[in-house]
Amino acid sequence: MIKHSKIPIFLIVLFLLAMQTSCSVINPPQDALRQLFNAIDKKDYDTAIQFCTGNMHEGFFLGQTLENWCDSDYEGDITIKILNVDSPQQGIAYITFELHLFSDEGMREKKLLANLVHRKGKWLVDDVNEF
Repeated sequence: MIKHSKIPIFLIVLFLLAMQTSCSVINPPQDALRQLFNAIDKKDYDTAIQFCTGNMHEGFFLGQTLENWCDSDYEGDITIKILNVDSPQQGIAYITFELHLFSDEGMREKKLLANLVHRKGKWLVDDVNEF
């Protein structure tokens, strides 16, 4: 009887491990990066900071504060193209991407590297630098 009572516990532990693993697949780090730039494109600072660590939204973002990027009078669209996602350790990801800034004057492109961290069940952008 003792052997049979361990099976449900084993199944519960296995289920919890599977759920933890699937969360990072359902919510990959590049989604947080895309949502950050989607909010910046809409000039929505309050939403943008939800996808950043305190370090990111209080610090500098490509030479300006994140708030200035969101409040800028830049007229145009922002898109990103993910080039590479590298996760050397669990809870840390480095994403190489291209930032495309579209305006009446044409398109400007920057190649960037983002550092993301996994905290409290979600990915957050911690830093973005030119590559």
